[in-house]
Amino acid sequence: MAKPKKPRIPARYSIGEWYGAGFETLSPRERFSRADAEYELDALTGTPCPFQVDAECSKKGGVCSLRLYQQIGDGPVTGVGPVITTCPLRFLESETIFRWVAEKLLQTTEPVVLSQIGFLDRLRPEQRQEEDDPETRDFIGTFFSSLVGLEREKHLSNAEIAWFVVGYESTLTGWKLAPRDLAFTRLDASVKSLTGGVPLSKEEFEEQLRFKLGSLAPGHPLGSGSD
Repeated sequence: MAKPKKPRIPARYSIGEWYGAGFETLSPRERFSRADAEYELDALTGTPCPFQVDAECSKKGGVCSLRLYQQIGDGPVTGVGPVITTCPLRFLESETIFRWVAEKLLQTTEPVVLSQIGFLDRLRPEQRQEEDDPETRDFIGTFFSSLVGLEREKHLSNAEIAWFVVGYESTLTGWKLAPRDLAFTRLDASVKSLTGGVPLSKEEFEEQLRFKLGSLAPGHPLGSGSD
């Protein structure tokens, strides 16, 4: 007797969240309606971004994240594994990350949030040819997983950098941002894991920090121009 054929399992990445909504939670009518609007307007202009305060989506196409989908045989197409962030503004959801960082490092629930401040100059990433498990890689961060051999410190007092890694949890209406991992490291260990980069001097980094703090909160004692 001939052996039974194994079912085909085609898989590909597609939309995980579309303009803030979980793609699988949208009805066929809603999906077609959004697709028609995309075709006619080239973007759903004016659509509110649910992850920002009083702001509209600024990403053409409105794709917040991706997800791996599979179809076994002739069965339905289903999403597998977590979503993968494609829009950086997705990380602003409910200020979850900011409050988590503030609670763990600053012992406050009302942090002053500044925009990104670089700490490396002339970053020179190397080509990697490793095959990782997609679900494992997505779980611990599509970026953090590239820090192979990262040496961790057991206690915050011994660390210079704290990596706050987030993921997503499935809900009835889509996906919810959630803390995943917290890694304390020294700066030199992080630089080594980032495959090459020159750290800014402490003075340069602190000057950027004071400038942005002074612009956002002019009266703050640590802002630019203070003694």
